[in-house]
Amino acid sequence: MTAALPNALFPGGYLVAESGREPAAPDDELRALLAGWSEARIGPYVVRCDASWRVTRGVAGDAEVLLWGTAMDVERPLATQAEAVQAVAAALARSDAAFLDALDTLNGAHVMIARRGERCWAVQDATGMEALCYDLRGDLLAASHPALIAALRGYELSPLGRLWIWGNPDPRAKELRMFGGRYWFPGVTTAYESVRALTPNTRLDLATRTVARFWPRGLVGVRRPADIVDAVAPRLQGTAAWVAREYGGATQVSLSGGIDTRLTLAATREVRDAFGYFTYEFPKHHVHQNDIKVATQLAERFGLDHRTWPLYAGPALKPSQPAWRRTHGGLNGLGRIEFAWAEHYPTGQLHVRSNVLEVMRGFYLKGPPNRPDRFDAGKLARVFKGGGHPEFTPHFEEFMAVTDFSAESKQDVHFSDLFYWEQRLGRWHAELVRRSKLSHATFILWNNRRVLELMMARPLDDRRRALIVYALIDRLWPEVLEVPVFSGAHYVDRPDGARKTRARDVKDWGRWWAGRLAGRHG
Repeated sequence: MTAALPNALFPGGYLVAESGREPAAPDDELRALLAGWSEARIGPYVVRCDASWRVTRGVAGDAEVLLWGTAMDVERPLATQAEAVQAVAAALARSDAAFLDALDTLNGAHVMIARRGERCWAVQDATGMEALCYDLRGDLLAASHPALIAALRGYELSPLGRLWIWGNPDPRAKELRMFGGRYWFPGVTTAYESVRALTPNTRLDLATRTVARFWPRGLVGVRRPADIVDAVAPRLQGTAAWVAREYGGATQVSLSGGIDTRLTLAATREVRDAFGYFTYEFPKHHVHQNDIKVATQLAERFGLDHRTWPLYAGPALKPSQPAWRRTHGGLNGLGRIEFAWAEHYPTGQLHVRSNVLEVMRGFYLKGPPNRPDRFDAGKLARVFKGGGHPEFTPHFEEFMAVTDFSAESKQDVHFSDLFYWEQRLGRWHAELVRRSKLSHATFILWNNRRVLELMMARPLDDRRRALIVYALIDRLWPEVLEVPVFSGAHYVDRPDGARKTRARDVKDWGRWWAGRLAGRHG
């Protein structure tokens, strides 16, 4: 029997405005929605958000942090979310540098407002999984959805936004679409002329609406593989243990045939009984059918609580279409996949995904033209849209100026890796997560600047062959690699150079982790 769908009007929504200057809702539907959201205040701002958010506050001296979403400290996996947020507030009270260092150790999916004295900044999680957009006009208005700001301000779609409306017959609309991604806009633009998106590694001054880059703050460099594994493995395992403790019995881990989900599985080894595992499928889809075969083998071999969910929407879809169109400005079609999630996914449970690792695997460097570490706005436009469209170039000129995306500020990070981080993750993946809010919140074990920076500290060839990923799996749970990896629509062999961990290494690692849980290691 098909489950009743949740409200499709701005699910997982939030709104930030100056206290006493909140715009009036234009109709009863939106007025009723906002009236039902919870309220929190920080400095001169009021934050409203729906019931799916976990809101946490930290205060230290003249510093204050308000965070909504999930957050944990990878350096202190035994700390609660409240303790992790309080530590961020204490760091902010000490200095700006300490605050930024504290941000680097946070994992999770969240938005945060940090206040010290009269200054307030908004900042996202490491890869901007939780989207934040803001209005350039009038009093401050920031929100989860560009269309929410547009509804409150009375804005119409921009010319670019109108091109990407679902079903637009204009030939140019068909030409500009990318991977079916009408919702992925270039740079910091949205579908509305004066509404902008914040991108990862930057923070927004709420008073001036200026954006400042805060990462990278130094060279990533090159580290020995063993040192990277020694540093990253305990953080991944600690993060998995934190999720099991905070959301045990209410967590579903997606499992496919690929190498990234294999690493997630390996990291959950010690706490796997606290999680459910699942694989979704599009009926008659070759890749999904093979994903199911691999995931089923893993589940049977290692005793996982695993199930398969078909991704097709049932009859509950049609009544929700008007709210869905309003939420996304008509840009995301009928939401069939999202409604399928809502019909099959257990209500109120956390989804542990395995995205984001392509940031350290040279995704855009598979194309030879992108390998030279040189760029301008035209080059970014061509990376954004293969073949290039000159009309996108001004949007990336704005992106470079607003976020200080420059040869100097990127340090030794290859421009295409930083572009993947801040555009494909900060815009495409953030929209994927935002649309998924209809059914669930999302968590990724390595959505953390400290971990990602460590994993990037290898030469490009190593990163492209995922040697560190294999090494981490060897350290965490080597037996899961005895089931073949299915990736990119075919089975893949273990790359040369990905050394298998010796049994003695595994035993030593088990003793180390047991000691850490017992408090014998820092």
